[in-house]
Amino acid sequence: MTPAQRLGMRLRQARLRHNMTQSEVAQNQFSVSYISAVERGQIRPSLGALERLSERLQVPLAELLQDRDSATFGLTERGRDAGYGSYGDRQRDEVETRLREGLLFLQQGQLAEAVTAWQTLLGRTLSLHDQATVRWRLAQGYLALERGEDARREAQEGVGLAERTGDVELREHLREALGAALLRLRKYHLALDHFRACAEAVEQGLIREPVFHLTVLFDLGAVYGDMGDTATALTFLRQARDVAADVTRPQRLGQQYQQLSAAYAHQQDTTRARYYGQRSLGAYESAETLRLTGHLYTRLGRAQAQQGQTAEALATLQAALDLADEQQDRRGAAEAQRSLAALYVGLGQIDQAARAIQQAHAVAAEIADPVEQGETLLVLAQVQEARKAPGEAEQSYDQAIACLSGPEGQVVAPQQLGDAYAQFSAFLERRGQSKRALEVLKQAWRVREGAPA
Repeated sequence: MTPAQRLGMRLRQARLRHNMTQSEVAQNQFSVSYISAVERGQIRPSLGALERLSERLQVPLAELLQDRDSATFGLTERGRDAGYGSYGDRQRDEVETRLREGLLFLQQGQLAEAVTAWQTLLGRTLSLHDQATVRWRLAQGYLALERGEDARREAQEGVGLAERTGDVELREHLREALGAALLRLRKYHLALDHFRACAEAVEQGLIREPVFHLTVLFDLGAVYGDMGDTATALTFLRQARDVAADVTRPQRLGQQYQQLSAAYAHQQDTTRARYYGQRSLGAYESAETLRLTGHLYTRLGRAQAQQGQTAEALATLQAALDLADEQQDRRGAAEAQRSLAALYVGLGQIDQAARAIQQAHAVAAEIADPVEQGETLLVLAQVQEARKAPGEAEQSYDQAIACLSGPEGQVVAPQQLGDAYAQFSAFLERRGQSKRALEVLKQAWRVREGAPA
């Protein structure tokens, strides 16, 4: 159930307890259709409307909104819902600050500091949801500190609290932490029960967080492995590997989070929609950073090769290729393969050069970008010349120039076209065709000056 549906259910239960009709609840302030839509969870009423309904149904506002005053993972509701909950904005900000502070400590490996930050919240008056969130975080901290019994205690308490809020996702995160704690305590069968329950929640679509899915599959593989059932452990670990193929790609992960955000927005669950929207943006930013790093490595590798730093250049370009492959960055992969092929030609390793340029050529054909295809053909020509196939090399130069020239002589990339003519001219000079080489060089000059080739 979405938060709006849970709220509607509470309102309906309160109305029925008082033997009131929807018309009696609506009176002259609301329409009957509005009350009906609110009870079905199709509309999320404003704070003002809820205050009036709370008074009319004789239900404390805090009880109606017990799972609306904080976000799914400790991020408090702000903006439109400011003022919801049983404590004020200042306390709300302090809770949020402590939760975030602890997470930062945990990510930085300052485990004791993380636990201390979360423990300071235990003596405060918190909503049920925030109490459950704090227990979850404490369980995580104790697990990192290898304090299994403390982690078990916090997770067990948190599961009960999450059950009372009706937040299925938070409950399952706590259940996974409880299973992990039991696994540390070598209570394998109890741990397995919790991990299986988490897996069922994923299968039923109750929790769609991709990283959680990966974690649960790993947990199942780990517990079966510790129990000596290697065959079953392998089954789950292979499934985890397949899920990890997407989760470890920020671009793909960003798409999954974006889909989750849209789904929750459609359900009018603004808290989770915003939360996953933020995670989507973060994943896309990580993907862009990795792409930029890959292109940086490619340029660095070229510079190292030009300086005669061959070993360093090979390592850097291979790192660029690995990054591009991991991120499914086809342009980055083609660029890295071209650079490797050119370096291999310089080293006289022609077979390696041929393999690299063929892979680059295949990727460039998929991209269908004339500049990518043209630059790839130029390196292919170098490889063909090194393999003593001048006829094939000349054909590749012609094709490269055609790609970069564009349709009907419209130059697609003037700089690259000028370089292509210059490289072709040098090739012809090496072949002893000096007169033709001079004419081609003039074409390179005209392109660079902006005149038609």
